[in-house]
Order: sequence, then C-alpha cells, then structure tokens
Amino acid sequence: MTFQRHEKRLVAFRTGRKVAALLVAAMTGVACGGGRNEPAPPPVVTLGPEDIAVVAVTKLEAGPAISGTLQPRLVATVRAEVAGPVRQVHADRGTVVEEGQILVVLDDTALTDQVRAARSQVRSARNALEVAILEEQRSRRLVRAGGLAQRDLDRAVAQVQVQRAQLADARARLVSAQQQLERTRVRAPFAGVLSERQVNQGDIAQVGTALFTVVDPSTMRLEALVPAEGLDKLRPGAPVDFQVTGFGERLFRGEIERVQPVVDRPTGQVKVDIAIPNLGGGLLGGLSAQGRVALRSVEALAAPVDTVDFSTSPPSVLRVREGAIEQLQVEPGLRDEVTQRVELRRGVSAGDELVRESARGAVSPGTRVQIQRQEQLRARTGPARRR
Repeated sequence: MTFQRHEKRLVAFRTGRKVAALLVAAMTGVACGGGRNEPAPPPVVTLGPEDIAVVAVTKLEAGPAISGTLQPRLVATVRAEVAGPVRQVHADRGTVVEEGQILVVLDDTALTDQVRAARSQVRSARNALEVAILEEQRSRRLVRAGGLAQRDLDRAVAQVQVQRAQLADARARLVSAQQQLERTRVRAPFAGVLSERQVNQGDIAQVGTALFTVVDPSTMRLEALVPAEGLDKLRPGAPVDFQVTGFGERLFRGEIERVQPVVDRPTGQVKVDIAIPNLGGGLLGGLSAQGRVALRSVEALAAPVDTVDFSTSPPSVLRVREGAIEQLQVEPGLRDEVTQRVELRRGVSAGDELVRESARGAVSPGTRVQIQRQEQLRARTGPARRR
C-alpha cells in the first residue's frame, strides 16, 4: 500500500509540471502576440556568378554590322611549267616552306640535251662571227690599197652583221633552254605553308598541272558583307572589330582594305575586303566571322545588354543592394553589337551588381538574395584530386 501511494504521488507531480509548462507557454504567447502565429521569414534566393554582371567603365564601339568568311590573303597554286615525269617530291601538305624552296623535281634528261645543243650553237656562232670580223678587217686594208673593190668590203661588213645576229639568236636559244631546264625544279613562290598536295612521285606532269597550293598564313583577308545603308560610312583604313567561330568572345581587329563598287542585288549588301594580321597563325581560312566597322567609340559606364529590361518604359535594371533586389530606371546609350554591352548614362554607378536575364524571372523588387561568389564555389569543390 505504501508503494502504491508513493507511485500515485510521483505521477501527479509530473503531470503538474507539464500543466505548469503549458500555462507558461500560453501566457508567453498571449503577452507576445495574443496567441497569433508569427509569419515565416521570406525565402532567400541564391544567385550564381553567371546571374550577376558588374557595371564598369568600358570602351564601346559601334558601326555597320559585318559578316563573312576568312581567307588567306596570299594564295598560290603551284603548277608545272614544263612537261615530264615527276622524279622527286620534297614536301607534303602542312610543310612550312621558304621562298624559292624546291618542292618538286621533274625529269630533265631531254632539256639537259637541249641546253648542251644550244651551247654548241653559241660556240659555232661565236667562231663564225670572229671569222667574219677578220674578213672585214682584211677587206678594209685591201680597199685602202686599191686591191679590192668597195662592193667586196660591203659584203664583208654585211656578213659581220649576219653573224652577230646568229650569235644573238643562239644565245637567246641557250637562255630559253636553261630556263626550261630550271623549271624542272618547281619552287615555292613565297614563304608559307602548303595547304594542298596534288602530285606524287612517278606522275606525268603536263604544262599547267597543279602540284601544290601554298598559302601565307601571316595575314588573312575577311571577305565580308555590309548592308548598303551603311555604305557612306565605309572607307579604306576604317577599323573593324569581329569575333571568329571557334574563338569564343575573343575580339580581333583589322581594317578595310577595299570596298567593292557594286552592290549585290539579291542581298542589298556591299562586299568589303578586310586585311587582318594573323600573328601566331591561329586564324584559319574558311572560318566565319561576325562584327562591325568601328566608326564610333566611347568610354562610359556599361553592362551586358541582357541586364537591361527594354520592355519597361523607360528601360530598367534589377540591382542587388544590401542583400535585396531593387528596380532602377536607366537611360541606355551606345550599344556595342560585338561585345554585347550597352552604355548606361544614368541610374547606376560603377561597381553596381545587376541581375542578368537568366535570373530575372526568379526575383522581383524586394526579393532577398545572396550571391554565390566564384571563390565560394572553388572552396566548395576543393582542389582537384590527383589520381
């Protein structure tokens, strides 16, 4: 009986403690808010580095848009100038060659014989001329002595002229034969790279047969089209900025070399040739390029075009300020079509962080945000492990 009374007292004590705790909690709730539940704090949106762009002073340029294809500025197809079997090939596609370097050797047996024959004819003509000159001199002495008629001297003088002409003809034939012999050594016309090879040892080359194609990669030419509306702004020497397929956002610069005088009627565009230095040889023929003729240039506060909402009037941006989103009206200015940045004349300051179009749908004015920085991402992923 004593044990049962003790257990009942312990249960009553515990129950009393729970009731007291509930009463304290109820009184506290009444004192703080009359029993109403507190609203949940607004969610915080996390933005990555790719969702944010920083306003900065940038050089912007504008002008007529261009598009076209890169081509080597200097290209030559090396062809056979004489006929004959291909005896040796000293280069292959991709070979870097110097000006005058021998690429192909053709069989020269017949032409070597022609050179020997031409040299023999020169020697014969030279000897005949020497004999004619001695005969003229002898005739002059006889005419002075009265032992020879004047007409005989005239014939001797004429014979000298004939022999001089024959010697000149023989020498010309020798030079021609030597040139033909030299053409059996096919050489690179300028320093460059062999882009195509169309010949193999043992082939029979005819006059005009294509053997190699050599290009000079140190300079390229952009064959571009420009809308005819911007024709009055085009002039030789004008700078051109462009991007090339395969090189990401890297900018290249050239200058207009010539403007074609005829408009392409189907497209209404004008063809221009743009000279481009190709230091390092990174640019390749056949790549497509897009850009513009840089006719206007300003240094101003700018941001990527996709940070500006042009659907509002006036245009606006979303700026991250003290962990929250605020909407600001801006005045866009010069737009650079190559870098895809736009001048912001008012409404923002250097260093402001603006929300890009990729994240604009996830936030609105007043939204609480946190920006995940690049260093935070690197710290999270950690250094690459070695295997």
